[in-house]
Amino acid sequence: MGCKAFTAVDGKQALQVIEREKNIDLVVTDIIMPGGMNGVELAQKVRELSPSIKIIYCSGFPADALAERNMPLIDGPLLHKPYLRDEFCALVRRVMESGTADTSESQQ
Repeated sequence: MGCKAFTAVDGKQALQVIEREKNIDLVVTDIIMPGGMNGVELAQKVRELSPSIKIIYCSGFPADALAERNMPLIDGPLLHKPYLRDEFCALVRRVMESGTADTSESQQ
């Protein structure tokens, strides 16, 4: 897709990457992650570091189940697993082309 990608094994490592690499435009995070920080908490910390970074959440759980677990998404679409590469690419394009970090509608 012409993007440079960084990987992290957990939220703590993701924050280290974001602090080190100053030109990150998008974070794609799973909701449930190892290491004690979930994707919603990561997104909140990302917002503190750089409010302009856009977020895409991924999860096998439906959005209402996440809300019941007290994990409401703060400002990004939810891409449901399993998903196809084309679905992922289309969502990345849509989010990156949007004028704001808030693209909060869910993808089915």
